[in-house]
Amino acid sequence: MKKDKKIALTLWIILIIIIVLASKYSDYRTKRVLEVEDQKAEERLKLANEKDSVNFQKYNVQSKITDSK
Repeated sequence: MKKDKKIALTLWIILIIIIVLASKYSDYRTKRVLEVEDQKAEERLKLANEKDSVNFQKYNVQSKITDSK
């Protein structure tokens, strides 16, 4: 009977350790995914700002040309 209790306790401890490790890995994975998504969003924002800047400059040049005519 004592042997069965020791085996059951050992299995519970192993199960708890697996659950804790899985949780930690999941947290790490989520953090990593969020970091990558943040970097992608920053790159897209930078590209959008550059595109807007180019379009603004293009519009300004065109309006100056039509104003001077």
